[in-house]
Amino acid sequence: MDGDNNNKLAEGDHMCVSAKTYCLHQVKRTLLSLLQVAAVVIYGASFTGQVVAQVPVPWGIEAPLTAIDPSAGTISVSNMKVKIPRELILTGTSGINGASLQRLLDSQAPSRARSVYASPPGSEASYAGGTLKAAGIIVDGPSGREYVATEAVIELSENVVIGILDSIDVANESCVINGIQCRLNKDERFTVEVLDAAGTHVSFSDCVNAAGAEVGAVGYMVNGVLYVQSLEVNFVRHGTVSITRAQSVRANRNRVRVEGLIAPFVDGETVSIFDAVTGTRLGVAQVIADVATGGGAFTLDVRNLARVPTQVKAISSSGAETTSAVEAR
Repeated sequence: MDGDNNNKLAEGDHMCVSAKTYCLHQVKRTLLSLLQVAAVVIYGASFTGQVVAQVPVPWGIEAPLTAIDPSAGTISVSNMKVKIPRELILTGTSGINGASLQRLLDSQAPSRARSVYASPPGSEASYAGGTLKAAGIIVDGPSGREYVATEAVIELSENVVIGILDSIDVANESCVINGIQCRLNKDERFTVEVLDAAGTHVSFSDCVNAAGAEVGAVGYMVNGVLYVQSLEVNFVRHGTVSITRAQSVRANRNRVRVEGLIAPFVDGETVSIFDAVTGTRLGVAQVIADVATGGGAFTLDVRNLARVPTQVKAISSSGAETTSAVEAR
């Protein structure tokens, strides 16, 4: 019986901190999953005052973006106009929604490296432009059939490189991965993030000494340069402790397992784990060297707790601390 319960925590025991795993998790949801979201929209629901057709019909599209009409609140793929509700945020953008489609126009992104259009005019005509991934339901609008989005993603591309960080130039916000020149995204319309091995947001300058580490980057390539929108470097920022996973199984004698990373590694260092709500100490974990990140790693696995915590706090013997929610399984 215990073996079965152990499996509840053993499933997915690997920490999703490697560059390869991270990049795979960054791949956006498929068109099928978007359609599943659209299909669960309740019969009779309305969007911007329009009533769903008598028999709601889901639709989906993944294709080059060809036009944006902010006044109409639509994004076009060839002859198909997709209605973006005012409150719907376009995933992958810097908070652009149906009410702010003006911000998606090329004229609003002076730092862009490429156009968002699939067939842009002028010198950018050779570039592929952006892709719209969307799904929703068909509604009866004032001018006939309308394709109203319930989910929408805008991507300039989805190019990925995984390997070794050859070098890094913090001042110019650039780096080289597997010999490929990479630069942080500057396009005002799209986001950029840098994560360490624990999945913690860090600044690009925190990675200054990370050359030689495993790394994964997701972005869009223009003229051989990858413009990075998401970068994970397999290291832990010095002076920090991070919880990479915290899980509980009430059915297995109130069991809690906490895993994490710390940097730098100091022989003999420990990490104390507390119930963040009550302040009760759950146990002390010994820090061991972690070759992958160059820092340290720790694991605490305790059972027979009087209370299963919903949040835990980790405090290292050097004084670093962090808090994390506990996933109940």
